[in-house]
Amino acid sequence: MTAAAANYDRGIDLSIGGLIGHLKAEAAANPFQGSALSFAADGQAHELVAGEPFAGICISRIKTADAGAADGDVTIPAAIGLFLARLPISGVAQDDVAHRRLVYATDDNTFGFDPATATASLIGAICGFPTSGYGLVICATHGFQGLLQGNLGFRKTAATGNQTLTTNDVDKTILVPNTAALTLTLPAAADWAGRRMRIMKTTAAGGGTAVTLDGSGDETINGAATNATIDAQYDCLELESTGAEVLIVNNSVA
Repeated sequence: MTAAAANYDRGIDLSIGGLIGHLKAEAAANPFQGSALSFAADGQAHELVAGEPFAGICISRIKTADAGAADGDVTIPAAIGLFLARLPISGVAQDDVAHRRLVYATDDNTFGFDPATATASLIGAICGFPTSGYGLVICATHGFQGLLQGNLGFRKTAATGNQTLTTNDVDKTILVPNTAALTLTLPAAADWAGRRMRIMKTTAAGGGTAVTLDGSGDETINGAATNATIDAQYDCLELESTGAEVLIVNNSVA
């Protein structure tokens, strides 16, 4: 996809917690209807620039002739907060919905699942697959995005035997009451890009009862094929996927 060059009907639905806001525009901003918006460093809104905080989706075009000469001369009517939108996403499929993949933007009309592409801006999470090439997205503007990645509670694994985690375990704290050494294989990194999970050992059993974490396939954890540092009661690692590998972002290991 490329930046917007026409108006688009994004099928916006505000009923889940969105509203229409009027965002002060950066000088010369003239987004199309349907353009994703972001906040510049000075807080003014304009057509989305990758890496800037997501500000909303324009619902009525600002014509070039009406663009302001200075910051704040005009406002942009936009869907803000939490709302649904039908966005073009290359390669989208039904399994993306099952994995609850996060959606990112690299300009005002280009959306995908890779958080590392040009320091993309987080837009929301996919929740539907209405037709080929389009995803139904729960959009969350800056300030609401913690609702997309919040803690979804706990899940306890079996005490013995190697196990494979799935994207249903993402955004949770995984409690491991293991009584013998076991391995937990992580979901494919692409399926939980930009999201986190925590792994905690809950038993006091000592030597020989490590919880080994193994990346999916040949994917790495902090550059290594496996991690076996969780071996004492209440040891905990917090993991985040980049989409290609898994990083340890918090470490509480005795």
